Amino acid sequence: MTNRDRTMAVLHYKDHDRLPIVYFGFWKETLAKWSREGHVTEEEAKGWADGNEYDFSVAKRLGLDYNWAGIFKPPIDLFPAFEVKLIRDLGNGARHVRDEYGAVVLQ
Repeated sequence: MTNRDRTMAVLHYKDHDRLPIVYFGFWKETLAKWSREGHVTEEEAKGWADGNEYDFSVAKRLGLDYNWAGIFKPPIDLFPAFEVKLIRDLGNGARHVRDEYGAVVLQ
C-alpha cells in the first residue's frame, strides 16, 4: 500500500497493512535541538521547510512516513474563479482591475 492508500483506508475504516506515521511539520527550535543531540544534521535543521528535500530527509531519518500537507492538499482557491476584468484605466499606467478573487485592486 502507498501512504495515501494506507491513510485513506484508515480514514474510511477499511483494511490496512499498518498505521502510517504522519507528521505535520517541525518547529525550527525543535530541529535545532535535534541537531545538537545528533538526530538530524545541522544542514537539515537550517534548510528545512515543508515539502523540500530536507523535509523528506528529516522524516526518513526519524522513521516518519510523510508530511500531511505533502500528500493531502485541499483546494484553496475559488472555483470557478472570477473573470479578471478591467474596471477603470487611470491613464498613468495604473488601473483598477477585478482579480480572480473578486477583489478590485490597483495595478
